[in-house]
Amino acid sequence: MWLIAPSSPSVRAAFPDLHGDIERIVTALDREPAAVTIDRIGGDQQTVPFHRGDLAYAVRGALYNPRRVADLPAEIHHAAETANYSYFAQALYGRSAAILGEALSLGLHLSVYCREDVPRLSDVDALAATAGTLLGDYLMRQYQAGCDAWPVEPAPMDWYRPFSSDIPVLLLSGRYDPTTPDAAAELARKSFPNSAHLVVGDAGHGAGAGCAREVVEDFLVTTNLPDDEAICRDQRIEFATGSR
Repeated sequence: MWLIAPSSPSVRAAFPDLHGDIERIVTALDREPAAVTIDRIGGDQQTVPFHRGDLAYAVRGALYNPRRVADLPAEIHHAAETANYSYFAQALYGRSAAILGEALSLGLHLSVYCREDVPRLSDVDALAATAGTLLGDYLMRQYQAGCDAWPVEPAPMDWYRPFSSDIPVLLLSGRYDPTTPDAAAELARKSFPNSAHLVVGDAGHGAGAGCAREVVEDFLVTTNLPDDEAICRDQRIEFATGSR
């Protein structure tokens, strides 16, 4: 996100030091968590501490949705200028409420992660892999705590054995996806020689709509792979640059 948004001339003009804005926010939250007030479901308000990890996870959640991606530079600049993190705290609360509501089966989610992913990554590996990032090992620690409360047996090692197939495979990636980036699809593609990979330039975690929709529909009906894999790569998000 930080490498892509500043490449937009309008973003550069409106927020010439976006990286500096992020650094100022991180420095402030590392020094002391902020107190922010959120509007809870039901209408009441609550003041809660807001840490660097909370900010990072809120930004990560925003990257799922292109409309929220469009607002990120302006909201980051506003937070850096005012030390007001309400936008990100409210977004984090809304996402968490949705996950704990009906948007996600949390038990199933943890049953998969705690069986297949978390046991394979040590604290040392997590720190090394996340060093120098905005999120750090925040998410790993969150999942470790969840798995401590949701014990399942780790998957056997042969579960991870390499798999290959020549069936037609259409891989989709959103340019802003923080969870399954295009590099992950390219890695998976090594196991599927009869495949195509579309990177959708204005998409987040869900890349099957918009530009890619017609390609997806055609593939589901015919299993034909697109001739032009770059068809959606140049799609762009129009970032909000007005005063907050």
